[in-house]
Order: sequence, then structure tokens, then C-alpha cells
Amino acid sequence: LIFQDITKFKEMEEQMKRVDKMAAVGLLAAGMAHEIRNPLASLSGSVQMLKTELNLDDHQQHLMEITLREAERLNALITDFLLYAQPPQTHKILTPIRNIIEETIDLFIHSLSFHDGIRILRPNGHENIRASIDPEQMKQVFWNLLINAAQSMSNGGNIQVQLSKGKAPGDTSLSLLSQLKAKEWVKISITDSGTGIGLEEKEKIFEPFFTTKENGTGLGLSIVHKIIENHKGSIKVESEVGRGSTFNIFLPAD
Repeated sequence: LIFQDITKFKEMEEQMKRVDKMAAVGLLAAGMAHEIRNPLASLSGSVQMLKTELNLDDHQQHLMEITLREAERLNALITDFLLYAQPPQTHKILTPIRNIIEETIDLFIHSLSFHDGIRILRPNGHENIRASIDPEQMKQVFWNLLINAAQSMSNGGNIQVQLSKGKAPGDTSLSLLSQLKAKEWVKISITDSGTGIGLEEKEKIFEPFFTTKENGTGLGLSIVHKIIENHKGSIKVESEVGRGSTFNIFLPAD
């Protein structure tokens, strides 16, 4: 008699069924989002024209501004959702990782999320560390993580970005095939000195539409996770309430 534990295979089957089901739901939802976006743009444009052409009192002016602001917020939500549901095709090229990090930091320090109380510690050296990535998608990953760090430090603090190269991270979230293919991995760490993340929240932060921010869409970190996943990599968070957070990204090296 030969006995074989097929638990892992059954789990993989169930996971594939869930992936197929989610893909179908995502395709349907993305189509609906497209259909919502078009009339939303028309409504917003019409309200904008009425606002400029009509003689409105203060109360009416205030209502118009609320309508336009909420329309803009809905459009931002739909944009993020479409990016999550139907991410653009990944075009990987061998790229120096530090160049992408530096470009994203330069953009970030000129954004509205940055203020004088934030101090950024850039990675030292490591100009030759390269990985096969989509530069634009990785910029979006770093951008979202920097924005997330800044939002957790309303009173200011430090954001430290580190870059290193080493052996496989020993991360069970990486597929065995990925660990076998890549002998070395690039590790990018983004650490903030903000409020930190609670244990229950930490388990949900990569889930779509989960957010603890008043005006957040709950899709920023979900998009980050999907992009890293598409790059055959892994992202993990280490955090403690009151002591800040560290997001560790692992990507296969060249």
C-alpha cells in the first residue's frame, strides 16, 4: 500500500478555483466601473458649467462644491479599482533599482503629502543592484508606500529606504518554483516612524477596500501587493503600534 498526503494539492486546487472565480467577478466589475465612469464625467462637467453660468447664493455654491468634490472622489476610487481589477500588462526590463527609488523620492518630496516635518533617509551605494522589473509599475509601488508612510506621520518623522541583495528570503508566501528559479533576491525596505499598525489591521491591509484612513480608498496597498505578485516577488509588513512600520519587498535579482 502507498499512502500520499495530497493536502497541499487539494489546497492548490481550491486556490485555483478561487482565483478563476475572482477573475470572472473582477472582469464583470471592471466593465461596470467603465460604464459608471462615463456618465460620472458627464455629470461632473455639467455641474461645473452650471456653477460658472448661474448666479448662486453661498448655500448653493457650497452644494455645488460638495457635488464636484464627491464626483472627483468617486472618479479616483474607480481609477484605483480599475487599476486593481485590470492592471496594465507588465513590461519587464533589467533596471538598476536605486534609480527607480531615487526618482520616486524626488517626486514624493514635491508632492502635497510631503511636509517639512518628514525626513527621508535614502539608500547608500548599491548602484549596481538590478532586477527584471517594469519601471513604471515599481515607481507606483514605491510611491504608494511613501504616501502610506507619510500619512502615518502627521506630526513628522523619519522614512528610511534600504536596498540590499542576498539569498532567497525563506518566505513561505513565495512559490517553490520562484525560490528555485531565483538564486539571489533584491530586498527593498521602507521604514517609517509613524503610528504603526495593529495586529488585526496588519492581517487585512492588503485586502481590497480595507482602510483605516478617513478619505482612503483601501486599494493602494492592494495594488502594491498585486504588482509585486506579478513580478514573482513578495511583500511583508513588520509593525508595532506606536513604533512605526517596515514594508519589506523581495524581488528576483538579475
